[in-house]
Amino acid sequence: MGGTNPGTAAMLRVLGELADELRRSIDFYLNQGDNLEVAQLLLAGPGGAIGQLDEFFSQRLSLPASQVDPVAALSLEVDQEIPSVQRPGLGVVLGLGLREAW
Repeated sequence: MGGTNPGTAAMLRVLGELADELRRSIDFYLNQGDNLEVAQLLLAGPGGAIGQLDEFFSQRLSLPASQVDPVAALSLEVDQEIPSVQRPGLGVVLGLGLREAW
């Protein structure tokens, strides 16, 4: 992520603030007790598919980060291909659907 585009610069600024807030939240969690660990950052929801977001957070937080693909994680069979950029956002839809099914 980079460049001289003003939109990119604004997004990087916001993502930097989000990364700082995540770092503070992680540090708070780790200070709650012994033997606590944060092993990975999972990116879900529509924003989880933003290009190179996983790499950005991995570098800023020194944690592995990856996008969640609920279709693959749940081994769902779909009639038509769902683009990879739409898949992280399906977790909300699937969760709401499952809640209604119970």
